[in-house]
Amino acid sequence: MLNNGWVKLHRKSLENPVICKDSDYFSVWCYLLLHATHDKVLRDFNGELLMLDPGQLITGRKTMSKKFNISESKVQRILKRLESEHQIKQRTTNTSRLITILNWGQYQQTEHQSEQPVNNQRTTSEQPVNTYKNVKNVKNVKNVKNAYINNSNKNNNINNKDIYNMNTPQKYFYDKYYEKFNEKYIAEFGKDGKIFKELSKILSEDVITDKIDMFIDSRDDFIVMAGYTVGVFKSQINKLRAKSIKTISNKTINTLRNAEDFLNDE
Repeated sequence: MLNNGWVKLHRKSLENPVICKDSDYFSVWCYLLLHATHDKVLRDFNGELLMLDPGQLITGRKTMSKKFNISESKVQRILKRLESEHQIKQRTTNTSRLITILNWGQYQQTEHQSEQPVNNQRTTSEQPVNTYKNVKNVKNVKNVKNAYINNSNKNNNINNKDIYNMNTPQKYFYDKYYEKFNEKYIAEFGKDGKIFKELSKILSEDVITDKIDMFIDSRDDFIVMAGYTVGVFKSQINKLRAKSIKTISNKTINTLRNAEDFLNDE
């Protein structure tokens, strides 16, 4: 989870008899708020790859017990009470638990999402949700270009001209992503470029762009869950190639059958 940024602690918390039952309840509640993700992020949960939504976290009662010097049994009781009072939902395993903070968006919404006060749901401190919101919350075309360029320049020393003059599978990937999802791909140009450079050593540009088409259009469960990123594309390239070979084989078989039927008719 991010170690930078802030969360909003609403004054209504003081009126909540569960959260304020004692210091242990309050500590656990604050821990959940501070460790919940603010953006979609891929995490391993008991061997299962999950895409966490804002307001979710993966933790365990042992972790919280050690953090606050609270018995594990009490941590369990606190979480159960929070769940019964519809403050959280949780999915547990023997070693960890996936916790969803309910109504997260209502109290943690970013300032650009609502410039009007909403029934005293703002605190006196107009704090950003996290230090990365200037990039993650870019949703309109006017701001996309700046975020796209600033992100690349900051991390990978790519200048504006390089970005918009690229005519490579890497640029093709970004264009297809925008075409499919109607938003710019927040790229890591150096890392992405290295991946495509490696792929170009073994595959032609035509093959790579064909696989990009297949990848972006795919509804494969793993791809949907992991996300349409360059890294996931690389991990699935062999699977996509195998699917192409199977498709070609089927087309070849159908062509031969059609030809055979035609000759038989003659």
